[in-house]
Amino acid sequence: MKIEYITNSRIPTEKARGYQIIRTCEKFSKMGVDIELVIPNFRNCIKEETFSYYGVSKNFDIKKYLVIDLKFLNKIFPKFTYLVKQVTFLISLSFRYLFNSRELTIYTREVLIAWYFAKIGYRTIFECHFIPESNQKLFFKLSKKADLIITNSIGTKDEFLENNFTNVHSCPNGVELNDFDSIQKTKNELRDELDLSNDKKIVMYLGHYYTWKGTDILLKAAEKLDNNIELVLAGGTDLLDKEIINNLSNIKLVNTKKRDMVAKYLKSADILIITANKNSKESIKYTSPIKLFEYLASKVPVLAPEVESMTNIVTNKEVTFYEVDNVEDLVNKINNILIKNNDKEIENGYEFVKKFTWENRVKKILDIIHV
Repeated sequence: MKIEYITNSRIPTEKARGYQIIRTCEKFSKMGVDIELVIPNFRNCIKEETFSYYGVSKNFDIKKYLVIDLKFLNKIFPKFTYLVKQVTFLISLSFRYLFNSRELTIYTREVLIAWYFAKIGYRTIFECHFIPESNQKLFFKLSKKADLIITNSIGTKDEFLENNFTNVHSCPNGVELNDFDSIQKTKNELRDELDLSNDKKIVMYLGHYYTWKGTDILLKAAEKLDNNIELVLAGGTDLLDKEIINNLSNIKLVNTKKRDMVAKYLKSADILIITANKNSKESIKYTSPIKLFEYLASKVPVLAPEVESMTNIVTNKEVTFYEVDNVEDLVNKINNILIKNNDKEIENGYEFVKKFTWENRVKKILDIIHV
């Protein structure tokens, strides 16, 4: 089977999107699929070779096509620069694909690419991770052209079903268990390596701080935590309130852009937190965060918001839930976890996440494709 995974994304990227795409391609290849990743030739601030950056097998090819990226105009004309990137990328692809064999399958996470390739006669699979809040009528009209839709969550799938789609299947994200199981160092040894405190309890959040993720609750919680508890924020810091951070001594910012460092940081923590924004449908309903599965694989207690995107995957047997946007409840749950025995919950979480490997996810997708 020949699949070409097309994405108009910067690869490699520090964002989870890029990691998910690369892992998917790697597992497709390991399962015997002849797969090629097709990306634009964006200038990239990350100079490291893609396979090395993500720590994956170099078992598939990556091809780059011309795109016009007016990055310097992004802040002034974001919609225009986005349109230019999309149109010029499709024009570049057309020189090859208009005259190519229609026997191969196109796989993409972008609705415009899915629509275009279905329109010119390719079997097209659209992997959708959220439903845009604006232009939904156009979005669903374009999506209709896809032969098959894979969603990252039940919430995203339900949205399609409510709009009279039938060719939709839910496949949540996954985890690479060996990244966690191969670490032999103790929690204290990891903290020494990562320059983290061995004298404090560490509550950790991994990821970016976009508004839809609701991460502002972490700073509010930090103000109420005891001095023997340190909040470690591992990821981008550009959207955080620097004034609050500078006034708090129990917050530590760390850089985890390298994938091979993620598991070490997670396993060094005493609690791992996921956040949500109750005013964001993407947060409440659509998301299937990779961090949830990586948290469970790390064998550390997990604290998650009690929202649909979480409860559709896990229960209180695997994680501890807190009320979304409720700082007091979050702080109380942190304190409770730190004084109680969490062994059973950790064991349940690890056994549960074994079902959600990247291999199992891709195997499920292939089973769906072959039906």
